[in-house]
Amino acid sequence: MNDKDIDHFKFREFDLIHDQSVMKTSTDSILLGAWASQFVFSSALDIGCGSGILSFMLAQHHRDALILGVDISSQAVELAIRNKAAIPFAANVSFVHKHFNELDTDLLPLDLIICNPPYFKSSLLPANLERQRQRHATHFNFDSFASFCNRHLVHDGCVCMVIPYHFETELSFRMSLERLYLLDLVVVKHKQSSEPSLCLCRYALRQGKLNKTRLILFEDDDTLTPSFRDLTYPFLNFNKE
Repeated sequence: MNDKDIDHFKFREFDLIHDQSVMKTSTDSILLGAWASQFVFSSALDIGCGSGILSFMLAQHHRDALILGVDISSQAVELAIRNKAAIPFAANVSFVHKHFNELDTDLLPLDLIICNPPYFKSSLLPANLERQRQRHATHFNFDSFASFCNRHLVHDGCVCMVIPYHFETELSFRMSLERLYLLDLVVVKHKQSSEPSLCLCRYALRQGKLNKTRLILFEDDDTLTPSFRDLTYPFLNFNKE
């Protein structure tokens, strides 16, 4: 890891180091971490953990929970472990360099599986190989992911994901083939006048009435909306108005 490529992102209760070779802290990860932290769990798996952002956001609100992060990138896992060393409430967080399917033999039943999956098309691949490994869908099979979640969730557990808006219908169909059903859907828009860009999705091993809401991030004057502030205030450094 080259020190000249290292940068920091300051959260309210921890600092996160990220590196040019690993995907940097992004709005989609912050939204997912803040949203998923609202659910109750005692064990969680962070698939594609990167620098550890989702694991640490979960740990901030659930300090007794056991959280495991897994990533196919050795550089990402190295960085996540380095970040953990500087975060006092991350004692119950651990990281391993593996594909999630390699965890089958030694993984305890999970209350929560969280994932910000790869979704760049091949024509948009970053040049850096580690970023390719992080984001290129050829390293992430959604059918295999759905099957894995079915095998390892407890009966009342859930899967929380952030995905592009246009991919939700296809993903929900694939998840349903493994008896994982969409219970919560948050449609994310940059501004009121914008087209939807992202979705926050929660799947569970039971069917129920879909709770569909929307989240607008910015007002027309580019200030944060109250909804965005309320969701992310426990994690981001701004004054709550």
